Amino acid sequence: MNFKHLGQVSTLDELYEETYNDILDRPSMRELLPNQAHTRNAIGLYNVLKGVEAFGNYDVFMAYYPLLHEVTSALKQWYGYTHVEYRSLMVVKLLAGQEIAEHIDEGGIYNVAHRIHVPIYTNEECVFTIGGEEYRMAAGEIVEIDNTVPHSVKNGGADRVHLIMDVIGIHQNYNIKALKTPVPPQFYYEET
Repeated sequence: MNFKHLGQVSTLDELYEETYNDILDRPSMRELLPNQAHTRNAIGLYNVLKGVEAFGNYDVFMAYYPLLHEVTSALKQWYGYTHVEYRSLMVVKLLAGQEIAEHIDEGGIYNVAHRIHVPIYTNEECVFTIGGEEYRMAAGEIVEIDNTVPHSVKNGGADRVHLIMDVIGIHQNYNIKALKTPVPPQFYYEET
């Protein structure tokens, strides 16, 4: 299955208020990551790339906590995980009328992680093609895609902003200090 609807977040209104200007006004990180074609549209990034400031400031990241808790709950319920480990988080803005050419994400984390999208701002004309099938994602949907098959995006008449995550499920107890995650440890202590 190339596309799974895992749920709907209820925290978008608060997120809009706290991050609207920051998200829509922030330029892409293309200049900071000239050799990272897959992140050319990223406007905020948490992952193993060093020297890249995530989301601009800690307060903006904190605005995503409620949304991440909802994603965590959805993944636990869907797969029966006891915990999840976030391996990467990024906010990606695809400008109106632009597209991301068909590609496959290969190697490393992609073979074991769940690739999760949560549209923050989107439009009816934004079409995601995965494995030859077309999908439209609604704002606030929690969607898992199989990014190891060919996928592409064509955007319509408005900028599209997605929160994208790579998440690994855990079925037993875990050591927070041992997690290879961009999420601050406090997040895991606060898990409900």
